[in-house]
Amino acid sequence: MKNSKEEYVDCGMLLKQISDHIQSHTNRLLQKINLTASQFRYLEYLNHADGPVSFKDVEKHFQTSQPTVSGIMRRLSDKKLIVVEDADFGRAKNARLTAKGQQLIADSGIERGNEEKLILSALQEDEREAFHDMLERINQKLSE
Repeated sequence: MKNSKEEYVDCGMLLKQISDHIQSHTNRLLQKINLTASQFRYLEYLNHADGPVSFKDVEKHFQTSQPTVSGIMRRLSDKKLIVVEDADFGRAKNARLTAKGQQLIADSGIERGNEEKLILSALQEDEREAFHDMLERINQKLSE
């Protein structure tokens, strides 16, 4: 894998660069509604849940730390887009979208999967499923 300068760019660096491009593109789209890409992803996740979602489930889904989840949830709560509630046990917390959060998702004009469409637009139709399968396998292997 060589770039125009004929130097090798490792897979990890390429994945990071791609991720940075996607994050930047998505953040530009979301500036108009005063959200970051991470905040919007959390809202979408809560929007597709059947009820309140535990912070622990959010940590597992996004493969991120408890402090990160707590910080993002606090900012969404400050914006009145979610409600944070005590769970039925221990110090656990749950979150659910407010009506304002649901309306923001609906009115944003940003479709679920825009990032996916952007990524896959660089590939031929017959390459897309294989690419997704490869990413799944890599993610699974790195999660072991």
